[in-house]
Amino acid sequence: MIFCINADSGDLIWLGSYEAEAATSHGPGSRATPFINEDKVYTFGRSGDLVCWQLEDGKLLWRKNVKDEGGAEPTWGFSTTPLVLDNMVIVQGGGAALVIAYDKLTGDLLWKSMDGEAGYAAGITMNIGNEVKLLIYHGTGLSCLNPTDGKHLWTVPWLTDYNVNATTPIVFNDIIFHTSGYKMGCEALRVTENGYSVLWKNNLMEAQHSDPILIDGYIYGYSGESSRNNGQFKCIELLSGKEMWSTKEIGQGTTTFVDGHLICLDIKGNLFLVKPDPSGFNKAGEIKSAVEDVKHPAWTVPVVANGKLYIRYLQQLLCYQLDL
Repeated sequence: MIFCINADSGDLIWLGSYEAEAATSHGPGSRATPFINEDKVYTFGRSGDLVCWQLEDGKLLWRKNVKDEGGAEPTWGFSTTPLVLDNMVIVQGGGAALVIAYDKLTGDLLWKSMDGEAGYAAGITMNIGNEVKLLIYHGTGLSCLNPTDGKHLWTVPWLTDYNVNATTPIVFNDIIFHTSGYKMGCEALRVTENGYSVLWKNNLMEAQHSDPILIDGYIYGYSGESSRNNGQFKCIELLSGKEMWSTKEIGQGTTTFVDGHLICLDIKGNLFLVKPDPSGFNKAGEIKSAVEDVKHPAWTVPVVANGKLYIRYLQQLLCYQLDL
């Protein structure tokens, strides 16, 4: 199901749906964030359905399943957010179609590339030698592809337990930072037109599926297992990999960066306002039980738009007015 909701009132504008199998663990619902492009919205369901909807009224325009191209569902379901790039919409299909590009208007297959285990991270782009390249964080590594035809350029091996690479890599100029949990750690790469070299690698940050954020040369984010509220929130220097500080004061959770502040939601539903500062942890405020009656980990990233904070937990959607 996909809901379009009035952002000010919470009233339902339209509801779209289709039948889909839900065989893998951790609940029947979707995992991937919808991608809005012009007058269309693209969703990728946990069972492999890539669907294009009309943004205004929710009309289903086309629907494809990656399994029809040889895709294979990963252990915790298809989770990669669709990436719209030029005339394409790109997802991870796994199996014999690790990366797949469809025509964004028609759903026709444009290309498929590589084989292997699908990961759980969003695809992103990087400018290399004045050309746009595609970065895919899949089940066994980080791969760079030519987006026009899917040609594989290089792969950084990164094999975790359970093939879980779930955080979005960070790109800054010619540097890529990526991290995974399961004691895998993190790594910074320097990229050239000829490939990549390892800038540094350590275990100071082990983000399972909570995206770290780069601010003024420093990486801020959670490290540790996402189902336990005893992780660490850290600050690491991008260029050196040096840990600036670490705290257990705000548990384990997800974070977003807005107007000079990090908004952190722990897995118990508590909200924290953190001022990014490499010299030390600076908690500027908190709301205990911003989400009430949390019995399962609250994993969805908080979203801020137009002075409002939106928090989703399972079937609940909450909206807080932010004081300006």
